[in-house]
Amino acid sequence: MAASSSDETSQRPVVLVRMIHFGIEVGVAMKVMAFWIWLETQGFREIMRKILLHDDRFLTLVAKEAEDILSFLKQLSTNPIPPELMRFTPKLARHFLSLSIILADKEKALKGITDIYNGVCCVFLKDILERMGKKITEDSFFGPLPEVKKSGSEKDGVTAKPIAPYVGSKLSPSAKEWNPLTERAAEENRCLFLTFSNGYPLTEIQISRFFRMNYGSCVERVYVHRPEPKDQNLPPLFGKVIFTASYIPAMILDGKTEAKFWVDAKPLWGKRFDPKKKTMDASSPENNDAKHQQNVVVMRHGDRIDNVEPLWITSATRPWDPPLVEEGLSRAFRTGQQLKTKLGFPIHRVFVSPFLRCIQTASEVVTALSAVNDGPDAVCCHGVATDPTKLKAVHFQVSIEYGLCEMLNREAMRRGSVPKDGNFRFNMAELQALLPAGTLDRDVKPVYEELPQWEETVMGARTRYEQIIKTLADKYPSENLLLVTHGEGVGVSVSAFLEDVTVDKVDYCAYSHLRRPVFHKNKSFTAGQFEVLSDNGRTGIGYYSSIHMGNGA
Repeated sequence: MAASSSDETSQRPVVLVRMIHFGIEVGVAMKVMAFWIWLETQGFREIMRKILLHDDRFLTLVAKEAEDILSFLKQLSTNPIPPELMRFTPKLARHFLSLSIILADKEKALKGITDIYNGVCCVFLKDILERMGKKITEDSFFGPLPEVKKSGSEKDGVTAKPIAPYVGSKLSPSAKEWNPLTERAAEENRCLFLTFSNGYPLTEIQISRFFRMNYGSCVERVYVHRPEPKDQNLPPLFGKVIFTASYIPAMILDGKTEAKFWVDAKPLWGKRFDPKKKTMDASSPENNDAKHQQNVVVMRHGDRIDNVEPLWITSATRPWDPPLVEEGLSRAFRTGQQLKTKLGFPIHRVFVSPFLRCIQTASEVVTALSAVNDGPDAVCCHGVATDPTKLKAVHFQVSIEYGLCEMLNREAMRRGSVPKDGNFRFNMAELQALLPAGTLDRDVKPVYEELPQWEETVMGARTRYEQIIKTLADKYPSENLLLVTHGEGVGVSVSAFLEDVTVDKVDYCAYSHLRRPVFHKNKSFTAGQFEVLSDNGRTGIGYYSSIHMGNGA
């Protein structure tokens, strides 16, 4: 269930059409698209979405820069790419490696870009060009790059200078410079109002999956309006899907006022969201508005035994699932004590990876959070009395979530530790029994009902971590969450929500603190963006700005 590499496909045709309409020659536009798609495979996520947020002048600048980078790559020079060629591209998306490092092997980069050009651009984008009445010559990607006629740029495409808009552009030369803080379209312009057939409701996950599978990574949030408690036996009748850009609802409706879909054999109707009507987010005077801050803490497990005793793996029954050592148990308990005294807000729900080291960590932390006699001598959960009022299901609930599991690939798993048949054999009953009594919530349905596929990509795993954080937060918008996961997941919790940051250290039991505003209105909610409140190094996470590396500074 790892994220697919096709998540951005719905945005690519729109970017291509914008470039061509703006006067960029078709061949150049296709090669620039190949370069950007290749960057997505290298960790530069959401490039297309970032481009679509800005005006045509920025599109001009970043397309020209991509063309210049391609021209430099074709020279196969031993010299590194000049920093002045990469002023805008490194800022397009969050990434873990600098652009200069990714492009260091020029021959390898060119081969990857060529494969995407031939296998993706010339195949999947060809229909778009035909509908526009455009054609592209079947020349090799390594052939000469057609020069785009522009003023203010060098012919060889190496020296980057200020450039004017492409020939044929209607953009004023005095247009406002690109501002990376430009806000997106208002949420009401990025919505479809959804209605279900009576008796055939759909869940948020079903709706989100449907639009992602059919239109790519275009969904920001999905809300399903649930009846009031007195009508809890009645099924939901309507909802709302919020997309990442305002053009997406228009593209889906294709000129119609309403569209009908079939989602998991159930009918679903969608139409443009009208904020003037009394829907789930209507702004009528009688609505009781409320706002609160939702907190999400993402924590790594404690010290694992195979890092302390290297020979443990040779005799272990489950070498892929090492437990904690005593120091790991103690560290987890102490971290729970710190969370209890320093957070300043209660934890309502805990979600934990199914790996044993995370289950043990969660058990220690939950015990510390609900302890009543954890004096300075208490070092782990054994013998510590807990407060029963904090363990009631309505106050403190723990669930196992497959989506928080370790990266299932050879980058994360030690050689020789992976089960030969690919079956990791998690006994859920045994794992649940390790959690403190009274904390397990058996009614929670996991977001991921099974493990991701073995050999998921690193970027696929990072996307999974980011999405599971958002999904769990949206599923429980009124509650503060603690997610116990692995080092990569904690790193993503910082890099995914803090622009231009590279995480280079995640200690055992390190944790991040995310916060976002949640606005409740007419029994629904709207959430703002997550803010990372964890300072560099303060809670065991080290990170630095990627901008300086990308600029060669």
